[in-house]
Amino acid sequence: MTPGLRIVDARIDYGGDTLLRDVSFAVDPGQIIALLGPSGSGKSSLLRCICGVQRLDAGRILWDHIDITEVPAHRRDIGLVFQDPLLFPHLDVGANIAFGLRRHGLSKPEIHGRVDELLAMIGLTGWSDRPVATLSGGEAQRVALARALAPRPRLLLLDEPFAALDRDLRERLVTDVRALLHDLGIPAIHVTHDEDEAARIADAILVVAESTVREQST
Repeated sequence: MTPGLRIVDARIDYGGDTLLRDVSFAVDPGQIIALLGPSGSGKSSLLRCICGVQRLDAGRILWDHIDITEVPAHRRDIGLVFQDPLLFPHLDVGANIAFGLRRHGLSKPEIHGRVDELLAMIGLTGWSDRPVATLSGGEAQRVALARALAPRPRLLLLDEPFAALDRDLRERLVTDVRALLHDLGIPAIHVTHDEDEAARIADAILVVAESTVREQST
């Protein structure tokens, strides 16, 4: 079996009802998967279980054949980007990106170097000292992406990060993020309700419908 993420027979309950059941799928190394489905179908709940901030009601989560179902979120080494960038308003761009690096024991020069590297990756070279309040929506999402990538996660979860942006900007960012993730070799799960967006960013599409997840037929 190829190493990477494996979801096995997962079930998620909500309010006494079953939100998702019999969910099994894989994300191979370097692969981008889209979870496509309407609001309220359980896509975001599944992401929360994968990153460890919500518990599965049944089933297992494996990484490289190792069961991480009960591993705390801070030990899963998984990055998460939301629809709202959730940047810290009292910190500048560089400090936002560096926020997750301090607990990894990096020196100040190493942190500054990593921040500069990430700013170059997202096309914002030299923006380290810029206040986050001056950023456009697309720029803020790029910074949120850089912050999630800073600790070099083994998996990135994207929870509709472009939904609030206008279509032209959304399409540009989708293309840029796909290229960046493939260049870095980081596997990702991208949640969306937009079929065109799913097709643009993903190597494979999983459809969330009728309380379960199925691979989209081609």
